Amino acid sequence: MDVGYGVVDVWDRSYFNLSERMLELIWEEIIA
Repeated sequence: MDVGYGVVDVWDRSYFNLSERMLELIWEEIIA
């Protein structure tokens, strides 16, 4: 149970970081 939750937590964190970077790139394109 703990292992499964840990994997999901890491995946969610990676996905959130990826989305955040994508938003930053899009935001820079809008400002530019």
